[in-house]
Amino acid sequence: KFLVRSLESVLAQTRKPNEIIIVNDGSTDQTQKVFENFVEKLTPENHKKLKYFMHEKNLGPIPTFNHGLEIATGDYLIFLPADDWFAKTLLEEEAGILDKYPEIGVVYSQAISVMDGKEELRVAAPAGKETVIGRNEFERLLTQGDFVPLLTAMFRRKLYEKLGGWDDDLRFHADHEFWIRLAKFSPFAYLAKPLAYYRIHRAADHLRSEYQSSFEPEFAYILKKHLGKNDAS
Repeated sequence: KFLVRSLESVLAQTRKPNEIIIVNDGSTDQTQKVFENFVEKLTPENHKKLKYFMHEKNLGPIPTFNHGLEIATGDYLIFLPADDWFAKTLLEEEAGILDKYPEIGVVYSQAISVMDGKEELRVAAPAGKETVIGRNEFERLLTQGDFVPLLTAMFRRKLYEKLGGWDDDLRFHADHEFWIRLAKFSPFAYLAKPLAYYRIHRAADHLRSEYQSSFEPEFAYILKKHLGKNDAS
């Protein structure tokens, strides 16, 4: 049901997407059947927008997101994990910023967290409470953590083509490193409003200690990559 909600939120956008790429990372549940049932009900126009790919085995999120990037042909790209969904105006508002400001490479917004049916707006302090069009986020992302909600960040494909996709040497913080890399070469825009919904899984709690222990080695790698050995020491 979460996959269907995600797809419905994309199709219901006030600014329609040019293409929708779905990468199934070797799911062994009913995802394939759910998707097939969903597609049967689509209009011919929406059906043409879908590109569906199935991995023979589970490769993990980084190869999966990179696969989607390699396939994408649109000028503007955005990720949407299958459990999450967009507010109706996300594409219109964020793509509108990129249309209006050619110097902006990435635009992101706030996201509402959903756990056990309860919604909560969590705004990272570095993002702030005011909309900002054109901000250098490189230093802030390096020093203040990852405050860019993955499912809200829309970026120009030409940036990805120039700088590459997610770094597969990282396990947990590849999205953060990706934003840092993009911020090196382009200003960001931030919309201080919630335009997406992020579902929190209780089932993922068993990964918490492993995730926490990843910060030191992975951020050491990120700092060395972007600042050089001497600066990161």
